[in-house]
Amino acid sequence: MIALDTNILVRLFVEPADDQERSQQAVVLAHLESAQSFFVPLSVSLELAWVLGKVYRCDAEVLRDMLDHLTRLANVDVEAAADLMRAADMHVAGLDFADALHCARSAQCSALLTFDDRRFARKAKRLAVRPSVVVPKAK
Repeated sequence: MIALDTNILVRLFVEPADDQERSQQAVVLAHLESAQSFFVPLSVSLELAWVLGKVYRCDAEVLRDMLDHLTRLANVDVEAAADLMRAADMHVAGLDFADALHCARSAQCSALLTFDDRRFARKAKRLAVRPSVVVPKAK
């Protein structure tokens, strides 16, 4: 099994801008179409979501579709794929992708503590995200 880095996956999903990127994309596609097995670490998936969203301006639904495609490739094992897709759905609903992934990976917990009230806790409460996202208060 061979692990894939973010820049390899970006070449899979982003339209090539020049000849060098087109040739890199062809190499990636040839590898992914081979019989070889590949692994995508969760950290790479998080970084991929960030790059596609911030650098390439992919909206949440497009990002979810790309991640869904990645998790469905027969010879690619995406770490925590179910949590990744749950996070993608929460992102479509309005949470920041990284925050959504924190929630998805903390599903077994009763709460997730944060000091990020406006952008995370309030949105999570409005969306009824589980676990509940709580801002700790001084007693």
